[in-house]
Amino acid sequence: MEERLPPRTLPYFLGTTVLLAGLLLAIKSWRYRGADLVIKWPDRKGFARVFVAFVSLIIYTALINPLGMPLATAMFVAFLVWYLWRRRHAVIYALLTGVISGVVVFYLFMRFLELNFPAGFLAP
Repeated sequence: MEERLPPRTLPYFLGTTVLLAGLLLAIKSWRYRGADLVIKWPDRKGFARVFVAFVSLIIYTALINPLGMPLATAMFVAFLVWYLWRRRHAVIYALLTGVISGVVVFYLFMRFLELNFPAGFLAP
């Protein structure tokens, strides 16, 4: 690409995607004719999972600058997949998902879209 995309491209894209998804959910909810669904509040175990996810998000944001966005993303995604899924072979899927996420962040956001995220040790 000859020219760089403006910095507002990613927020506009994500905002439009979230808006469309919200509209689709609102339409689906409006058209629903079944019995009202009961949503249970998390018990202690559920609250602990939410808390661990929140703390890992804080750690992720703290590690973005020193490690770089791709590596921090790979570690964050791998940890959350492992922690939240907890099934047989979860470690393999967690590592694979983490690596794929890091590669996508690097090539899609940093190389293709040329967004200025910290590259860490991948900086040229």
